[in-house]
Amino acid sequence: MPDMVSTGRRIRSTGMRARTIASAQFRIAPSLDYLEESHSDLLLGRIAEKPVAWGLCPSLSSPGLAPHGKHVLSLNVGTAPYRLKSGNWKTEREALARRTIAACAEYMPNLPDIITDWRCLNPEDFEREFGLVGANMVHGDLAPWNSFWMRPLPGLHEYRTPSRGLYLSGNGTWPGNFISGLSGHNAAQAALADLRAGLLHERV
Repeated sequence: MPDMVSTGRRIRSTGMRARTIASAQFRIAPSLDYLEESHSDLLLGRIAEKPVAWGLCPSLSSPGLAPHGKHVLSLNVGTAPYRLKSGNWKTEREALARRTIAACAEYMPNLPDIITDWRCLNPEDFEREFGLVGANMVHGDLAPWNSFWMRPLPGLHEYRTPSRGLYLSGNGTWPGNFISGLSGHNAAQAALADLRAGLLHERV
């Protein structure tokens, strides 16, 4: 866990610019055609020829994550199928990694030559190691049919459950949105409202 106090002091003392922090992340999805082709491969259970990637280089803003002069780069592929139509992830994970690196190399030509080591976590790894069902990092697709009053299920959208004093939060509840904290805020507001209304004992 990075030392947030030290990081904050370094930003103030070195004048780290917002552009430097913003440059720590990027997206590889250059056109609508690219997105459609990548998503089509996903639906067909194939490793995308043109993977959509979310990149993060945390060592730009937290140099202690890597040796001096080196960096850590994380690439999250949003169009990797959970179930492959042919083959399996034990044999295909390297193909996914190499295609993703090649996609990034279109914009960072020297990337393949400066990578000293890498590890590829496939969808099965994400489910097994992190408990993400279907490798879904938002605990259910943020699609129209799984949003608003339908997230996570109709009747549970207000964060309350049939068990008095038990509330739901996290990415699986509305509005999801990764790590914004909005779901937790809304769940806390629901609990406080119930407490003020006398629907809960002080100790639940």
